[in-house]
Amino acid sequence: MQKSFVVLLLSFCCSVTFAQPADFDRFTTVLTKQLETDMLGALALGMKLDFSTKLCSRVGGAAEADLNSEVLAWQKRNDPYIKASVEVLNAFGNRYFEVGSEKARQTYLQKMGQSAGKDANEQVMRKLNGASLNNTVVPSERNCKELATFLRDRAFEIEGMRSSIRALRPYMERKSAPVALDVAGGAITTESRNASLAYIGTMNFVIGRVGRDCLHLIGRSDTPQAFVAPWQQRNMKYLAASQKYMDAHLDEAQALGGQKQREASMTTLGNAVRSGAEEIVTSVLNGTDKINACKKAVEQIESGKFDFSSTSPMYAELESLVVWAGR
Repeated sequence: MQKSFVVLLLSFCCSVTFAQPADFDRFTTVLTKQLETDMLGALALGMKLDFSTKLCSRVGGAAEADLNSEVLAWQKRNDPYIKASVEVLNAFGNRYFEVGSEKARQTYLQKMGQSAGKDANEQVMRKLNGASLNNTVVPSERNCKELATFLRDRAFEIEGMRSSIRALRPYMERKSAPVALDVAGGAITTESRNASLAYIGTMNFVIGRVGRDCLHLIGRSDTPQAFVAPWQQRNMKYLAASQKYMDAHLDEAQALGGQKQREASMTTLGNAVRSGAEEIVTSVLNGTDKINACKKAVEQIESGKFDFSSTSPMYAELESLVVWAGR
């Protein structure tokens, strides 16, 4: 059983209530409601298979061995999605830590674990004739064999859950796409720095788009440039570090592969930034009441909620980039 599932299973035993500020919203431009839903769906599927393995051990024999083997293979194939889901879970938990305490963070993790576990348990009971970890019902050998067959046929791949990974897949792509910028043999270019560069560029793009699309709708007379300037000033160390790295990365690409390699790296970065930024802008401003959505986005940007901070995804990588740039 994977460690992430163990952590979630241990959290099922209790639930703690706590108060948050009235205006607290755990969702951000990156940590969206859909991303949370996708994360829970992926974890619930992993837990469902883990529960099924335990329950089919009551059957024993070849059915148990076959299913156990297929579940292990599934976990290996789907590990990137599970790791990304755990990362998302922890990122949401850190949002609670920011406004509450470690207790608030743990409570969020417990509640999410309970939600994923309840969903997994209900699905397992339907598939295995009412068997669950809370009773002694023995599932049929046929059900266990069918599940192993489905796994062997790749019917339960997270990659194939197109209806429930609308945000998780793009989240992973935003983090992995910059890897394509790597140049073999380069001394400056790294996966971590590429990911940070794309993330910083994406957020800078998003702030600019909100300024361009929203200011006139909510009756603001300031220009998009004037609106963006304070955000850029507050986050200047990250923007400056990303610019320094981008210059060095492109110079390295040209040195290793000529002008064509430089242009290819620039194109790849631009595509990664635009793709991620368009998705975020859509999630923030898409809806029937764009004026209120714009008002909220502008207010959040000006209050610092879009700033890079210790609760930002990839914060360690961002800080590492700043340290590199300051050498």
